Amino acid sequence: MITKREVKERFEVVSASLGGIGIILDKQTGVQYLSTAGGLTPLLGADGKPVIHHEDKNSAF
Repeated sequence: MITKREVKERFEVVSASLGGIGIILDKQTGVQYLSTAGGLTPLLGADGKPVIHHEDKNSAF
C-alpha cells in the first residue's frame, strides 16, 4: 500500500480552481489527471492517449 508520504512525493497539484476542478501531475510517469469532486481521470489528447507532461523551460508547469 502506498503511504501518504509517497503520495505527496509522487503527485503534484499543478492547477486548482474554486469550482473543485484541478489538474494533478504524476511526477513519475508524467501523466496528467483531471480531478473533480466525483473522482480522478487521466486527461486524454485528441488521439485518445494520456496527456504526458514533458519538462520544458517555457512550460506553465
